[in-house]
Amino acid sequence: MKRKSVKKTRFSASSVISLLLVCMLCLLQPAAPVMAEQAGAGPAVRQNPADIYHTLASGERVFLPRDYAVPVKPTVYLTFDDGPSRLTPKVLDILKREGIQATFFVLGELAEGNPKMIQRIVREGHSIGNHSYNHEYSQLYDSFDHFWGQIQKTEDILYGIAGIRPRLIRAPGGTFGHFDPFYFYYLDQAGYQVYDWNIDSGDSKRRHVPSGEMISEVEKGPFPHEIYLLMHDGSGHDESVKALPEIIRFFKQKGYVFAPLTPSVRPIMFHSGKLLHPRFTSLPTFERNMADVTDYERRFSGGAAGAVGLAEANLEQLQSLIHQSEVAVSESAKALQLLQNPPLQVRWEAGQQQKILDLEQYDLRNDSIFVPVRQFVEGMGGTVEWNEDAGTVKVRYGYRTMTCNIDSRILTVNSVQGTEERNVLAGVYLENGSVMIQLRTAATLLGMQIDDYSLEQGKREIFISQVKPPLLALFETEWLRMRSNSFYAYMNQLVTKYSFS
Repeated sequence: MKRKSVKKTRFSASSVISLLLVCMLCLLQPAAPVMAEQAGAGPAVRQNPADIYHTLASGERVFLPRDYAVPVKPTVYLTFDDGPSRLTPKVLDILKREGIQATFFVLGELAEGNPKMIQRIVREGHSIGNHSYNHEYSQLYDSFDHFWGQIQKTEDILYGIAGIRPRLIRAPGGTFGHFDPFYFYYLDQAGYQVYDWNIDSGDSKRRHVPSGEMISEVEKGPFPHEIYLLMHDGSGHDESVKALPEIIRFFKQKGYVFAPLTPSVRPIMFHSGKLLHPRFTSLPTFERNMADVTDYERRFSGGAAGAVGLAEANLEQLQSLIHQSEVAVSESAKALQLLQNPPLQVRWEAGQQQKILDLEQYDLRNDSIFVPVRQFVEGMGGTVEWNEDAGTVKVRYGYRTMTCNIDSRILTVNSVQGTEERNVLAGVYLENGSVMIQLRTAATLLGMQIDDYSLEQGKREIFISQVKPPLLALFETEWLRMRSNSFYAYMNQLVTKYSFS
């Protein structure tokens, strides 16, 4: 068989140089953006806005390409939702004792009232994620506008407290049945990363789940290389704190290490489900939302991504900055408050005397005045007891005893007649170790009313009066009872009830 002859082509030096120049010019041209496919995330195609809209409307997810690090050792990402609360310090103490870091998905509403707790979380090397402002499903999932507004509000609060803008988000209740492809797409475009979980401790499936049940639930697994474990440090999860040391011990024995979530950790997201809050997204709505998230990404793309990865931050520098700020705040807070908020005088009449209560510590929020419970009640002649373990404040004034749980805001009022009332009390929060309450609410609970006020610059006065003296109210109530009983029967009841003998 004859071999086919191959004609050899010779190139001149100038031809070779020309060819190399052409290749170099081609390399210098910017490459068209290409979207990489994320596991379980749907198609990864760069399209125009209308095409993307129709892709998302069809139920498919679209994500930007990102690189993630896979840990060498099997790793558990401990996550705590719904804080901070009175339980958060106990969780932090356990984590510190065990020498591990975790992630706290916080609510802006609670972070606002517990700034020092947020600073401690940051200072001790944990990550902070955004869990919305108030956790209200009906507000968060009726439209992305409301969800976005809560995320931004919480982010601004955290930035004001600790100088961070978290890139980590956890949807209240998880994404299943709550997120559609549009929610995922908007947040991804803005630079956020959404984290669900692959092990649920079960500590929120009902009230007061026993710690033993949580431990058993965790021990069922599964046990992949990376575990995203859901727990809660919000109010009412005392048993979660009790179970935490044993859960940590269990995973250590299985050879797992612990780490906080950072933007370099691959997100985990549930599969799509039927929306619990059905909604429709039109193309104009999609374009408007995209304008908002694009504007946000443009403004904060510079250093925002690293702000949440606290494990990757320079913790020594962070600790130094926080310490300096705490010292500065401690030294100047009182002078600054006096400059901005002159002392508040509460005036009322007691008999023939004019009483004045000077309050240097108070807040002006949303056109309302908030005052420290202890200073106000004791100034009025009542007593206050603070139970740190239970997170409750007990007020005794006249013939009534009132107990308020700071986390749940449930107020229980017990009168001398033995009746009990339970209400949800708005306008109560914990700030710098003081329980703050709306002045109008506090006055009403003590049987008083606000008659007049003056909020002039350099002079702030509130005039209140007793609606009904406590002793008079007591005898009025007892008089009504007496009318339906014989006098002697009534007196026997009174003696027995109040031990007058």
